[in-house]
Amino acid sequence: MEKILALSVHDVVDLVLRRGNLDSRVFNQSSMAEGTRLHGAFQKEQGESYISEYPLAATVPVDGYIFALNGRADGILRGENSWTVDEIKTTVENLDIFHSENSDWHRGQAIFYAYMLALEKTLSKVFVRLTYIHQLKTEENKVFETSYTFAELETYVLSVLREYLSYFKKIESRRERRNESIRKMDFPYTGKRPGQEKLIEFAA
Repeated sequence: MEKILALSVHDVVDLVLRRGNLDSRVFNQSSMAEGTRLHGAFQKEQGESYISEYPLAATVPVDGYIFALNGRADGILRGENSWTVDEIKTTVENLDIFHSENSDWHRGQAIFYAYMLALEKTLSKVFVRLTYIHQLKTEENKVFETSYTFAELETYVLSVLREYLSYFKKIESRRERRNESIRKMDFPYTGKRPGQEKLIEFAA
């Protein structure tokens, strides 16, 4: 029987693709709050063909497992003959440096959304756009856009999901070995105090 893994896109890409140090000057509550505000401001400035916070879901079978993925794209741009997934990132850092240090992670997230959109709309090609906004100099926006065929999107997504599975199987194996060793252990006392039985069941 196939095992179902219900995960957000963030659950997958943050584990597999995120790299580097978490600089408190770049990633902190203040910058995150300002980022949320700028996200909303940017989205409101887009035209009618721009759909903000677009929810996406997809079921993807991989090597005996079923990934039930969900997420929310920052924006979906519907062109005359094209679809674009827009991933918005804000930072206090130099935009070129921020992009070079995080592009795999950011683009990976957008590619997952593009793949899910392609499945939903039966698309043969989707554009992926990374929009970078400087929090202190909002006029210094940078946009990086790439087109992907459905086959390219699928190949990429499956490769990342297999990397996630490799990690997940290790954790699952260790958990099974732990539980098996616990089942073989004898309780060290003749009786249990009130509540201990429930605690043991919960911990196992």
